[in-house]
Amino acid sequence: MRLKSRRPDEPQPHRVGDARAQGAPWVLVTLPGLALTSAGTIGVGATITVVGIGLQVVFIAFFARHLAFAISALHTAPRDLEAEVVDTGFRPPVAVIVACKNEEQVIGKLVASLLALDYPPQLLQLLVVNDGSTDRTGELLTSLAAEHSHLDAVHRAPAESNGKSAALNAALAQVTAEIVIVFDGDHQPRPDVVRRLVRHFEDPAIAAVQGRCQISNPDDSLISRLVAIDYLAGYLVNEYGRQSIYRLPAYGGANCAVRTTSLRELGAGTSGASPRTPT
Repeated sequence: MRLKSRRPDEPQPHRVGDARAQGAPWVLVTLPGLALTSAGTIGVGATITVVGIGLQVVFIAFFARHLAFAISALHTAPRDLEAEVVDTGFRPPVAVIVACKNEEQVIGKLVASLLALDYPPQLLQLLVVNDGSTDRTGELLTSLAAEHSHLDAVHRAPAESNGKSAALNAALAQVTAEIVIVFDGDHQPRPDVVRRLVRHFEDPAIAAVQGRCQISNPDDSLISRLVAIDYLAGYLVNEYGRQSIYRLPAYGGANCAVRTTSLRELGAGTSGASPRTPT
């Protein structure tokens, strides 16, 4: 599969909010155990020295990698960011899929932004998945789907809620479009993002395209400002650097587009479907 991530296209999506962290408990047990074993074997002072040297090696390696990415990105990112966006009028059928779990605070804004997408409605399939929410996300989504004929709600019971990929597969089973675009529940896509993403697929060699996300509330607080900087650096340094050095374009899990045939060739969307909510 060939990916394309040049000329990133930006919706105005994420707001800084709660983060759902997934830890690795075994690390909390293994590392202290190794430290205690080392201290008992070679002494506390020697253990501290070894740990210090190890941390320095890790830091130097990370710094060298990041510096290489930054230097490489300086040669590729500006050219893409300054490139003219050429709209050839290519308009394939598109399905937009969003998986939502306990997003009652943002579901209204999300749906409003999806309905405002500047793309021919007859070519746009909107699928929003209520992935086993325990708040009012499902209720609100059902009500919104009843008001808009080209918005479909896919409901999954809490027992079926086993991750974003399963939720997306449930919706993919209903997709009839040529291109699938995925956003996150807290996204607010800019109206032209679909056109900006799908224009690349006029080239039949392109299988997937990755856009760039921006924080919509960078000036609300110091934390939101730092997160905005992290997002910008992540896209403009890490992703461009990785692509330039390793010829390995990034493909993330949001603001991305992929050919439906490519997904199905890989076995996606073959199970986990739930019936569509009547509208």
